[in-house]
Amino acid sequence: MLGIVNLYLLLYKEFFKKAKIQVLESELLIRQIDRTVYNFQIKFRLFANKDTIHIKKVQLLNETAFTGNAIENICAVDLKIALPFESLNIDNVSRIDFIKVLDQLISTQKVDLVDLKIEKDGIRSLTCAGQLMGLRETDRWEDIPRNGWALKIRYNKKRLIKPLRKISLRNYA
Repeated sequence: MLGIVNLYLLLYKEFFKKAKIQVLESELLIRQIDRTVYNFQIKFRLFANKDTIHIKKVQLLNETAFTGNAIENICAVDLKIALPFESLNIDNVSRIDFIKVLDQLISTQKVDLVDLKIEKDGIRSLTCAGQLMGLRETDRWEDIPRNGWALKIRYNKKRLIKPLRKISLRNYA
């Protein structure tokens, strides 16, 4: 009898009670600043389902390389810090002031994504932003891809890749 109870507890702990993270909502905004430079903002809401979640790594990734150079094509960018969800709107900040405004917000409101803890049934609403250089090939600059974007989250001992469906690209704001 004790063996059956232990087996049940093991199965419950390992399979049924495993913590999962859900991305409830996400939006990627990319604004082209000049031929090679892009501002980006990704807004997302994370839900810790069944147990506490410990975020280890968050990345913005694409199926194709979107930054780097002819020698090193890069398909993912680490997102290490975030801001509260509504603290920044890329559309309300001029392209010239974007980095300055972002730096000011980070100095007062930043949330570290590495080792971020979300309690059971908790929701965190966050936004990440920054600047990207387009992919530099040997003879030209490549445009940022219009689709194929995803958010990759490593947490506890798992990972989630959530395709981003709501994507807005804007030229020369």
